[in-house]
Amino acid sequence: MVTETSGTHHWLHEGFATYYALLAERNVFGDDYYFGRLYEYAQELLAQDQAGESTSLLNPKSSSVTFYKKGAWVLYMLREQVGDDAFKVAVKNYLLKYQFKNVETKNFIDEVELASGKDLSLFVENYLINTEFFKDELIKQSETILNNLRNKNDIFSCKSASINQISFAKWDLLYGSMSDFVRIDYFKRLMKDSLIDKTNLFRGILNSKDFKIRQLVAQTLTKIPITLQAEYEALLADDSYSTIETALFNLWVNFPRKRNFYLNKTKDVQGFNDKNIRQLWLTLALLTEDYETENKSKYFDELTSYTGSNYGFETRQNAFQYLRQMQACNALCHKNLEQATKHHNWRFSKFAKTLLKAE
Repeated sequence: MVTETSGTHHWLHEGFATYYALLAERNVFGDDYYFGRLYEYAQELLAQDQAGESTSLLNPKSSSVTFYKKGAWVLYMLREQVGDDAFKVAVKNYLLKYQFKNVETKNFIDEVELASGKDLSLFVENYLINTEFFKDELIKQSETILNNLRNKNDIFSCKSASINQISFAKWDLLYGSMSDFVRIDYFKRLMKDSLIDKTNLFRGILNSKDFKIRQLVAQTLTKIPITLQAEYEALLADDSYSTIETALFNLWVNFPRKRNFYLNKTKDVQGFNDKNIRQLWLTLALLTEDYETENKSKYFDELTSYTGSNYGFETRQNAFQYLRQMQACNALCHKNLEQATKHHNWRFSKFAKTLLKAE
């Protein structure tokens, strides 16, 4: 086992773990999956940059997205630069030489330089330190990956004239064997095609077993047409808690007369560990005027209780957000929010401080 000497070199641990986990998944799921995941990592990093939160890989206060996914991308880029053989030799020598020791980034780079015979000082500057250069290179390489995947999977050509729209009803049969990334990319391109009958597209996917694309449809179809109401309502019993959460909210917004029905349908669903569905349910139950008026106080107390320190910070953050949206953060909620500003998770602490300032 090799560990870093300080937070400055934390990317060595997380970047390696992410990159080699991805390589293992490549052996199981294939190249499309591998490159699709790299592309998804790139989009997360670019979104982080757009939000003004990009940092050097050597910044000990970097986000987990930077440590894990930028770290994996840097290793991918480094391997491309020095070649497979040199990279493999360098990693092997690095792991053997520093087994059970603490390391710095320079220790790893030295081994790669030795194995490849290349000076990597410019690589370190451009990819590990210079966030602007890394972003530009990331855009170029991720676009290349996307184009290669599209060209390879020419069955997904998005020319309207070549698409048999009846095939949407056979989504699982025709597209189920393709990687998640390719299917999702295909769906997104179909959504941009003005000649595609979106109702047929949505109906085919909502009736499919493709839970990842169903989840995407649930998120995309925020205005639900009556013609798809029945299919969309079936998402309340979906295998994915994320899909159920999205479907419950969208149905509640779109069909006010059936709000009580939707709430009764999902009354006993908790969701993930952060109680994502339960907390949404409590919020909607409180906002639905004629729903169980005798239990309003009980539901409010339950939602407020989730702001307490006996729950994980993800659960607490959800509760704070819902109560703030309803402008219903009472004395207990406020007390728990002040306590949250001292939480050991700095992101949650920052969230709590921001929320307090906004009051």
